[in-house]
Amino acid sequence: MITPATWTTPRLPEEVGVQAVVPESPADTTDVVFLVGHRCNEWFDETHIARAVDGSTVALVAVDDLGSWGGINRPADGFFYEDFVRHDMIPATKESFGIDVEHVRHHIAGFSKGSYLAMRMGVLFPDLFGHIVSCSGGNADAYGLYYDMEKIIPGLVERMFPGITSARQFDLSDYNMENLLRTLAGDGATFPLIDMYCGNEDLQARSANIRLDGVLTELGIAHTFTMLDGPHGWRNAEKAMRDAIDRIMTNAGNTNND
Repeated sequence: MITPATWTTPRLPEEVGVQAVVPESPADTTDVVFLVGHRCNEWFDETHIARAVDGSTVALVAVDDLGSWGGINRPADGFFYEDFVRHDMIPATKESFGIDVEHVRHHIAGFSKGSYLAMRMGVLFPDLFGHIVSCSGGNADAYGLYYDMEKIIPGLVERMFPGITSARQFDLSDYNMENLLRTLAGDGATFPLIDMYCGNEDLQARSANIRLDGVLTELGIAHTFTMLDGPHGWRNAEKAMRDAIDRIMTNAGNTNND
Protein backbone atom coordinates (compact mmCIF):
# COMPACT_ATOMS: atom_id res chain seq x y z
CA MET A 1 0.00 0.00 0.00
CA ILE A 2 1.27 3.46 -0.90
CA THR A 3 0.97 5.89 2.00
CA PRO A 4 1.13 9.66 1.42
CA ALA A 5 2.51 12.32 3.75
CA THR A 6 3.35 16.01 3.67
CA TRP A 7 6.42 17.45 5.36
CA THR A 8 6.95 21.07 6.36
CA THR A 9 10.39 22.49 7.08
CA PRO A 10 11.67 26.07 7.52
CA ARG A 11 14.48 25.17 5.11
CA LEU A 12 12.12 25.12 2.12
CA PRO A 13 9.51 27.62 0.88
CA GLU A 14 6.80 25.02 0.27
CA GLU A 15 5.57 21.70 1.62
CA VAL A 16 7.34 18.51 0.57
CA GLY A 17 5.10 15.76 -0.78
CA VAL A 18 6.01 12.19 0.13
CA GLN A 19 4.73 8.74 -0.82
CA ALA A 20 5.97 5.59 0.87
CA VAL A 21 5.64 1.82 0.80
CA VAL A 22 6.42 0.54 4.28
CA PRO A 23 6.49 -3.00 5.74
CA GLU A 24 3.27 -4.06 7.47
CA SER A 25 5.14 -3.79 10.75
CA PRO A 26 7.32 -0.67 10.42
CA ALA A 27 9.43 -1.86 13.36
CA ASP A 28 10.62 -4.77 11.18
CA THR A 29 12.12 -2.44 8.55
CA THR A 30 15.77 -3.20 7.78
CA ASP A 31 16.34 -0.86 4.83
CA VAL A 32 14.91 2.46 3.59
CA VAL A 33 15.38 3.43 -0.04
CA PHE A 34 14.86 7.17 -0.57
CA LEU A 35 13.70 7.89 -4.13
CA VAL A 36 14.59 11.48 -5.01
CA GLY A 37 14.62 13.86 -7.95
CA HIS A 38 11.00 13.92 -9.16
CA ARG A 39 7.53 14.54 -7.82
CA CYS A 40 6.89 11.89 -5.20
CA ASN A 41 4.12 10.17 -7.18
CA GLU A 42 6.16 9.64 -10.33
CA TRP A 43 8.12 6.56 -9.22
CA PHE A 44 4.90 4.75 -8.31
CA ASP A 45 2.89 6.06 -11.27
CA GLU A 46 5.55 5.23 -13.87
CA THR A 47 6.88 1.93 -12.46
CA HIS A 48 5.72 -1.08 -10.48
CA ILE A 49 8.61 -1.12 -8.00
CA ALA A 50 6.17 -0.99 -5.08
CA ARG A 51 5.39 -4.64 -5.89
CA ALA A 52 9.08 -5.52 -5.65
CA VAL A 53 9.16 -4.86 -1.89
CA ASP A 54 5.78 -6.42 -1.11
CA GLY A 55 6.05 -8.61 1.99
CA SER A 56 9.68 -7.62 2.60
CA THR A 57 11.47 -5.58 5.27
CA VAL A 58 12.46 -2.90 2.73
CA ALA A 59 10.69 0.48 2.68
CA LEU A 60 10.53 2.84 -0.31
CA VAL A 61 10.16 6.56 0.47
CA ALA A 62 9.66 8.85 -2.55
CA VAL A 63 10.32 12.51 -1.76
CA ASP A 64 9.41 15.55 -3.90
CA ASP A 65 12.42 17.41 -5.29
CA LEU A 66 10.46 20.70 -5.54
CA GLY A 67 12.03 21.21 -8.96
CA SER A 68 15.62 21.06 -7.71
CA TRP A 69 18.58 19.81 -9.75
CA GLY A 70 21.17 18.33 -7.43
CA GLY A 71 19.54 19.52 -4.21
CA ILE A 72 21.81 22.56 -4.20
CA ASN A 73 21.05 25.26 -1.62
CA ARG A 74 19.88 28.55 -3.16
CA PRO A 75 19.95 31.16 -0.38
CA ALA A 76 18.58 33.91 -2.63
CA ASP A 77 15.39 31.85 -3.02
CA GLY A 78 15.18 30.72 0.61
CA PHE A 79 15.67 27.21 -0.78
CA PHE A 80 17.88 24.85 1.25
CA TYR A 81 17.17 21.37 -0.11
CA GLU A 82 20.66 20.08 0.67
CA ASP A 83 20.15 21.07 4.31
CA PHE A 84 16.70 19.47 4.27
CA VAL A 85 18.23 16.15 3.13
CA ARG A 86 21.04 16.47 5.68
CA HIS A 87 18.92 17.30 8.70
CA ASP A 88 15.20 16.69 8.12
CA MET A 89 14.46 13.88 5.67
CA ILE A 90 15.41 10.91 7.83
CA PRO A 91 13.83 12.16 11.10
CA ALA A 92 10.64 13.03 9.17
CA THR A 93 10.54 9.46 7.86
CA LYS A 94 10.52 8.17 11.42
CA GLU A 95 7.78 10.59 12.45
CA SER A 96 5.51 9.91 9.45
CA PHE A 97 5.95 6.16 9.01
CA GLY A 98 7.13 4.81 12.37
CA ILE A 99 10.42 3.42 11.07
CA ASP A 100 13.25 3.15 13.57
CA VAL A 101 15.57 5.10 11.28
CA GLU A 102 18.54 4.93 13.66
CA HIS A 103 18.75 1.16 13.22
CA VAL A 104 18.16 0.59 9.51
CA ARG A 105 20.30 0.90 6.40
CA HIS A 106 19.69 3.99 4.26
CA HIS A 107 19.93 4.01 0.46
CA ILE A 108 19.36 6.92 -1.92
CA ALA A 109 18.25 6.46 -5.53
CA GLY A 110 17.23 8.55 -8.49
CA PHE A 111 16.49 8.45 -12.20
CA SER A 112 17.66 10.99 -14.81
CA LYS A 113 18.05 14.38 -13.09
CA GLY A 114 17.08 12.62 -9.87
CA SER A 115 20.08 10.37 -10.31
CA TYR A 116 22.35 13.42 -10.20
CA LEU A 117 20.61 14.55 -7.00
CA ALA A 118 21.00 11.07 -5.46
CA MET A 119 24.68 10.91 -6.42
CA ARG A 120 25.42 14.36 -5.07
CA MET A 121 23.62 13.86 -1.75
CA GLY A 122 25.03 10.36 -1.38
CA VAL A 123 28.69 11.31 -1.83
CA LEU A 124 28.36 14.46 0.29
CA PHE A 125 26.66 12.60 3.16
CA PRO A 126 28.15 9.09 3.40
CA ASP A 127 27.31 9.12 7.10
CA LEU A 128 23.63 9.09 6.12
CA PHE A 129 23.58 6.90 3.01
CA GLY A 130 25.54 3.68 2.65
CA HIS A 131 24.41 3.01 -0.91
CA ILE A 132 23.60 5.06 -4.01
CA VAL A 133 21.52 3.76 -6.93
CA SER A 134 22.07 5.93 -10.01
CA CYS A 135 19.69 5.31 -12.92
CA SER A 136 20.63 7.07 -16.18
CA GLY A 137 22.00 10.38 -15.04
CA GLY A 138 24.43 10.47 -12.11
CA ASN A 139 26.79 12.68 -14.06
CA ALA A 140 25.28 15.91 -15.40
CA ASP A 141 26.73 16.79 -18.79
CA ALA A 142 27.56 20.51 -18.96
CA TYR A 143 27.07 20.88 -22.68
CA GLY A 144 23.87 18.88 -22.66
CA LEU A 145 22.51 21.13 -19.91
CA TYR A 146 23.41 24.32 -21.74
CA TYR A 147 22.74 23.46 -25.34
CA ASP A 148 19.78 21.13 -24.86
CA MET A 149 18.10 21.82 -21.53
CA GLU A 150 18.66 25.59 -21.74
CA LYS A 151 16.65 25.65 -24.97
CA ILE A 152 13.81 23.72 -23.33
CA ILE A 153 13.75 25.69 -20.05
CA PRO A 154 15.57 29.02 -20.49
CA GLY A 155 17.36 30.21 -17.36
CA LEU A 156 17.12 26.82 -15.63
CA VAL A 157 20.87 26.23 -15.30
CA GLU A 158 21.53 29.63 -13.74
CA ARG A 159 18.71 29.11 -11.23
CA MET A 160 19.74 25.59 -10.27
CA PHE A 161 23.52 26.14 -10.09
CA PRO A 162 24.29 29.47 -8.36
CA GLY A 163 27.22 31.35 -9.85
CA ILE A 164 27.32 29.34 -13.08
CA THR A 165 26.74 31.24 -16.32
CA SER A 166 28.38 29.03 -18.96
CA ALA A 167 28.93 25.40 -19.86
CA ARG A 168 32.68 25.89 -19.42
CA GLN A 169 32.16 27.22 -15.89
CA PHE A 170 29.99 24.22 -15.03
CA ASP A 171 32.51 21.81 -16.50
CA LEU A 172 35.32 23.21 -14.33
CA SER A 173 33.27 23.45 -11.13
CA ASP A 174 32.45 20.89 -8.45
CA TYR A 175 28.88 20.82 -9.77
CA ASN A 176 30.50 18.51 -12.32
CA MET A 177 30.29 15.13 -10.56
CA GLU A 178 33.68 14.01 -11.86
CA ASN A 179 35.33 17.05 -10.25
CA LEU A 180 33.35 16.65 -7.03
CA LEU A 181 34.50 13.05 -6.66
CA ARG A 182 38.12 14.02 -7.22
CA THR A 183 37.84 16.84 -4.67
CA LEU A 184 36.27 14.59 -2.05
CA ALA A 185 38.76 11.79 -2.68
CA GLY A 186 41.62 14.27 -2.38
CA ASP A 187 40.23 15.33 1.00
CA GLY A 188 40.27 11.70 2.16
CA ALA A 189 36.49 11.22 2.09
CA THR A 190 34.82 7.85 2.42
CA PHE A 191 32.18 6.89 -0.13
CA PRO A 192 29.00 4.82 -0.16
CA LEU A 193 28.73 1.83 -2.47
CA ILE A 194 27.56 3.15 -5.84
CA ASP A 195 25.48 1.11 -8.29
CA MET A 196 25.14 2.81 -11.70
CA TYR A 197 22.80 1.83 -14.51
CA CYS A 198 22.35 3.28 -17.99
CA GLY A 199 20.73 2.25 -21.27
CA ASN A 200 22.98 1.34 -24.17
CA GLU A 201 20.82 3.58 -26.40
CA ASP A 202 20.57 6.40 -23.83
CA LEU A 203 21.76 9.40 -25.82
CA GLN A 204 21.18 11.72 -22.85
CA ALA A 205 23.27 9.93 -20.25
CA ARG A 206 25.40 7.18 -21.80
CA SER A 207 28.60 9.11 -22.52
CA ALA A 208 28.51 10.97 -19.19
CA ASN A 209 27.97 7.70 -17.31
CA ILE A 210 30.84 5.97 -19.12
CA ARG A 211 33.10 8.88 -18.13
CA LEU A 212 31.88 8.71 -14.55
CA ASP A 213 32.55 4.97 -14.41
CA GLY A 214 36.11 5.72 -15.51
CA VAL A 215 36.60 8.33 -12.78
CA LEU A 216 35.19 6.03 -10.09
CA THR A 217 37.55 3.27 -11.25
CA GLU A 218 40.51 5.68 -11.34
CA LEU A 219 39.80 6.81 -7.76
CA GLY A 220 39.26 3.28 -6.47
CA ILE A 221 35.68 3.99 -5.35
CA ALA A 222 33.61 0.80 -4.92
CA HIS A 223 30.91 0.72 -7.57
CA THR A 224 29.19 -1.30 -10.27
CA PHE A 225 28.16 -0.12 -13.73
CA THR A 226 25.44 -2.04 -15.54
CA MET A 227 24.51 -1.24 -19.13
CA LEU A 228 20.88 -2.05 -19.86
CA ASP A 229 19.23 -2.52 -23.25
CA GLY A 230 17.28 0.47 -24.49
CA PRO A 231 17.02 4.27 -24.35
CA HIS A 232 16.51 6.83 -21.59
CA GLY A 233 13.19 6.23 -19.86
CA TRP A 234 11.22 4.88 -16.94
CA ARG A 235 11.35 1.32 -18.31
CA ASN A 236 15.08 1.16 -17.67
CA ALA A 237 14.66 3.00 -14.38
CA GLU A 238 12.35 0.18 -13.29
CA LYS A 239 14.82 -2.50 -14.44
CA ALA A 240 17.60 -0.79 -12.54
CA MET A 241 15.63 -0.35 -9.33
CA ARG A 242 14.32 -3.91 -9.38
CA ASP A 243 17.87 -5.21 -9.71
CA ALA A 244 19.07 -2.95 -6.89
CA ILE A 245 16.09 -3.86 -4.69
CA ASP A 246 16.71 -7.56 -5.27
CA ARG A 247 20.24 -7.15 -3.94
CA ILE A 248 19.11 -5.04 -1.00
CA MET A 249 16.50 -7.65 -0.11
CA THR A 250 19.01 -10.50 -0.41
CA ASN A 251 21.36 -8.69 1.96
CA ALA A 252 18.44 -8.19 4.36
CA GLY A 253 17.54 -11.89 4.21
CA ASN A 254 14.35 -11.35 2.18
CA THR A 255 13.12 -13.22 -0.87
CA ASN A 256 11.52 -11.32 -3.74
CA ASN A 257 8.47 -13.25 -4.95
CA ASP A 258 7.31 -10.61 -7.41
